[in-house]
Amino acid sequence: MKEIDENFDLGEALLEEQEREGKQHMKAAEACTRPSQLHGTYNSRETVKLKLSTVRDIFSYEDPAYLIVKLIVENALIILSAYAGVGKSLLALFIAYAVITGKKLFGHFSVTKRGKVLIVDEENPGAFIKKRLQDIGFTEDMPLLFLHFQRIKLDNPSCFGQLVKIIEEEKPVLVIIDALIRVHDGKENEASDMAPVMERLRDLVNLGTTVLVIHHHRKGAGENRKESLRGSSDILGGVDMHLSLEEKGEFLFLSSPKTRMRPIEPVKLRIENDGEGMTFRYAGNEMSETQVIVGEIGDMLQDDIKLGVTEIFEGLKNRGHEIGQNRLRDILQAATGRELVETTGTRGKKLYGLNPTFTASRDIYMPLNCEAGKDPSCNLHSFTDLHGGNCEPEIIDVEVTK
Repeated sequence: MKEIDENFDLGEALLEEQEREGKQHMKAAEACTRPSQLHGTYNSRETVKLKLSTVRDIFSYEDPAYLIVKLIVENALIILSAYAGVGKSLLALFIAYAVITGKKLFGHFSVTKRGKVLIVDEENPGAFIKKRLQDIGFTEDMPLLFLHFQRIKLDNPSCFGQLVKIIEEEKPVLVIIDALIRVHDGKENEASDMAPVMERLRDLVNLGTTVLVIHHHRKGAGENRKESLRGSSDILGGVDMHLSLEEKGEFLFLSSPKTRMRPIEPVKLRIENDGEGMTFRYAGNEMSETQVIVGEIGDMLQDDIKLGVTEIFEGLKNRGHEIGQNRLRDILQAATGRELVETTGTRGKKLYGLNPTFTASRDIYMPLNCEAGKDPSCNLHSFTDLHGGNCEPEIIDVEVTK
């Protein structure tokens, strides 16, 4: 009987241990309850209650807007990638400086909302951060907060819960995470590991902030910017915008290989240090493939010449431009009514010629639309050229709590 009683006591001890573990898991799950800008049951693990939305509900959503005009979209998940040592962490600090001060990024791109910035830095030693902040012009009283070398892991429920709490309390306009590989314990090439991490990043956005994540290019990415991100395709699939920073000679080029919104014109930059401070010098825009092709087509259609798709395709090929016919048709369709006009020839053949009334920007995606008293540059549906008129956005100050 004594042996039976001992076994019984052991069984009770095991049950108590299991109960304690269960409570710990429940507590961790509560800390991991993921916030959402959607309805209340979106992140519930206990009860699934689906909510139908009508078109009226969808139309009630906020319109997309820029945080930094034509570059950074507000309340979006954005990933910034480059090869090691190109300057992506430095660029992120310049973006932070613009958001905090309201000064134009690179002296060129306007800020629409000024406020606090939180940087989660698991990559850069303190001495390097200090030097960069001083060179850029940060001061001690600026609302810039760091979580520096805190071993933050997005796939750790307790750690993620604390990060959510900090963001809810501090309400930063922008959260920068440097770098993606440092803030999870999964395998970067495994979709099953990265999908939950991307979901956590989305949950941070749903708190009402913009999240900029720094990542790396894959080795040997080459010229295909759309395949430049290292790791699982779930990383690219989970973001609203991918910004790519590339080094070409003495310049850096910032482009958007993937975006749910309007692609940015590739921006040409140069890092300069005059001994008193450091800056990214804006050096204009890199011509996009579309702009180059439209320019070549325009040159081919001088003197009222009208050509079909096949003739234009062969003409571009003779000029050294290898482009598929489907891609060419997309470009021609986008340019029709702007740079080009479409007419019908014999047997219904489509012919393209120059539009004699078109005098706007060479960028076929940026019609001028500056109405009095309105700032369409903050409306992604208008695609307004920042230089097309006097449309400086009004900067919104977000209350900063210290």
